[in-house]
Amino acid sequence: MGSFLEWMLESSLLILLIFGIRKIFMGKIRYTAIYALWFVVLVRFLVPVNFVATPFSVGNLVSDKMSTWSKEHRISQGTETLISEEETQTSTLPKSEPEFQNVVSEEKVTFNHRTESAQSDVSDVQKPVSGWMNHLNLLWFIVSCALFCLFAFSNMSLLRKMKKSRVLYGKRENVPIYFVSGIQNPCLYGLFRPAIYLPKALAEENKEELGQMITHEYVHYSHGDHIWAMFRILLVCVYWFHPFLWLAVFCSKKDAELACDESVISRLGERKRFSYGEMLVRMAAETRFGEFRYSLMPMSRQGKEMEKRIRAIGNRKKYPKWLAVPLVIVVAVTVGITCSAGIGPSAKEQKSGGYDTQKFQTESESMIFGMSKIVGAETCEKAFQRYIEVFTEAVNTGDGSKLSQVLDRDSEVYQQQYALVKNYYKRGIRERVMSCSVTSMKNVTPEMVEMDSNETIKVAYATAPEKLIRQNYRYTCEKINNSWIITKMEEIE
Repeated sequence: MGSFLEWMLESSLLILLIFGIRKIFMGKIRYTAIYALWFVVLVRFLVPVNFVATPFSVGNLVSDKMSTWSKEHRISQGTETLISEEETQTSTLPKSEPEFQNVVSEEKVTFNHRTESAQSDVSDVQKPVSGWMNHLNLLWFIVSCALFCLFAFSNMSLLRKMKKSRVLYGKRENVPIYFVSGIQNPCLYGLFRPAIYLPKALAEENKEELGQMITHEYVHYSHGDHIWAMFRILLVCVYWFHPFLWLAVFCSKKDAELACDESVISRLGERKRFSYGEMLVRMAAETRFGEFRYSLMPMSRQGKEMEKRIRAIGNRKKYPKWLAVPLVIVVAVTVGITCSAGIGPSAKEQKSGGYDTQKFQTESESMIFGMSKIVGAETCEKAFQRYIEVFTEAVNTGDGSKLSQVLDRDSEVYQQQYALVKNYYKRGIRERVMSCSVTSMKNVTPEMVEMDSNETIKVAYATAPEKLIRQNYRYTCEKINNSWIITKMEEIE
């Protein structure tokens, strides 16, 4: 739930920033470039997962602030409860962070991620899913399916109606042109076989105006606007609950027309600029209620949209090319601060466990350099790093098969960690390592090393806010069959 709210925040901010960029650069750069800005929003909604983690992500900053606020609020309200002796035996909180020792999640699970007893029967653990979350998911699914069926039925009905009355007029390149009854405006319609449809009432129009209309709709085709229209319908079906998406959909349609007008004039020539504008005004029609459910591109509309288009057509401008540089920079920054949170895990988190690998390696190299006399120090450090990655991935996926690569399969710690992975995954617990380092090492024997760690973990529950936990452990790393592997671990103060 927390990841979804972060994504909602960032996607909303992305749309608002695109509106801001659009406002600043409107009239200063080509309208085709303004229209292209919506491609960033399209990709963000088509791929609502976290592929790029940036240090200045708005979602991450808000998540950290909310976690801190939530903790302080519970402390101030006195809502924390003491953990019983029985619970402590199965899940003990880090002693180095006393403010966390009194926090118990709604799932009766505390935040010690390494030493929970494996004696509990995993089969008896039920996955804690909130009832209201199930109801919301069901509501989303029902409404999405209903909208999809409505759009599909409406478009198939319209296409069937057009096919019954259409008469072939000709072709423009590979796009057929038809006269058809029942429509007010020329339009481009169709996804796999798009065609230009003209009202039958225009059959008697002069060749010049018909040519301008056909050119307008063909430019829509060359811009791929029939494909954009289908994507808009798809996004509305899936994200019907997102108010800013609706604004983006309607605004992108208006920008599509401005970009189309600009390209049409470049094809017709400057001498036809005003005659083209007059034709648009004459063809202007009122917007019909519910027309958004169709994937067609009508040529002209009344109201402020038409006024804006006529002004754009009437103003002949030369756009400075250097403005492309600040535009690209602003868009890149916008993407950076709004595209690092997602509904799913990021590629970086899946690969490295979500912590700063470079920082981890820098601290490790510094520590090992200062302890160059420790036998196997560098190898043990790598074994520890690998364990952190494997354990985090196992918790987030429920697959503990790789634990045998980093833990001694015959040891008690392996049995504990394997059961713990299954337990946490069924409870809906997910974790991300924010930072991790080895603070000290010492040789117990030539083939055994003890390492002390300092770990900061962000834990997400199915029905509770995320928690930021700091903990310290002592790992025993032994050389078995010429490989260093972890055989024991215990919490330290």
